[in-house]
Amino acid sequence: MITLPAFVVVAATAFGVLVDLPPVYSQAPCDEFFYLVQQWGPTFCKHERQPCQVEPVSSHFTLHGLWPNYEKGRCPGKKGAWPQNCDDSSTELPPECDCPFDLSLLADLQSSMLENWPSYGQTNARFWQHEWDKHGSCAITYEQEIGGPVTSQHQYFDKALQLREQCNVLESLKAVGISPGSNAPARDFLAAVKEGCGVSPQIACHPGSSDLEEFRFCYDDEFRAMDCQQGKEVEDCRRDQITLPVWRQTSTAAA
Repeated sequence: MITLPAFVVVAATAFGVLVDLPPVYSQAPCDEFFYLVQQWGPTFCKHERQPCQVEPVSSHFTLHGLWPNYEKGRCPGKKGAWPQNCDDSSTELPPECDCPFDLSLLADLQSSMLENWPSYGQTNARFWQHEWDKHGSCAITYEQEIGGPVTSQHQYFDKALQLREQCNVLESLKAVGISPGSNAPARDFLAAVKEGCGVSPQIACHPGSSDLEEFRFCYDDEFRAMDCQQGKEVEDCRRDQITLPVWRQTSTAAA
């Protein structure tokens, strides 16, 4: 479809001038997939420069976010190496989504979010808004373009919570003897979650350490679970032998 800016159309009509401008074509969306990122709170709080605002959850992995990514690494004409900040008007490219964060839309989800998507370093509302602004705005922009199942703020957060329920990461690790405080080769962490959850994830340590911080699960644009890309299973881990930290610094957490 060819479009012209409104002021060009008005000027041409008013003065009877035909303006020879290059056409602007709407761009087909680049193929995307999604990371569902589950984080281990004790690792985050162990390495956070400021004391965590609350005790980190150590009974289960909690959500960090649901992040869209380009299948081929980049998308011509888009911002950055992955979709981000699609409601942002501060760049040269126009915003792709008029979708400001509205906490009131999540009222029926907040009890589950407080348990499974808590913030450790800032308020929950600010953390959720950050995830929406950076990732969620782009997720629904893409899903709207392709006619996908997640096209609103409520559906985005609800879908992330639903996907998290598909895999109990900590129980999968405990089934092979990996509990908080223990360490094992990275391949054992990956194999345990592959056995417990049915798909191959990726893991990430806190940068520069051997402390496991995140599991990342991959989904297609219909949010069907799939194996993550081979060759990128481990990120930022200093050694192959990695640790699942146990939380002992209870006195440093802010009330």
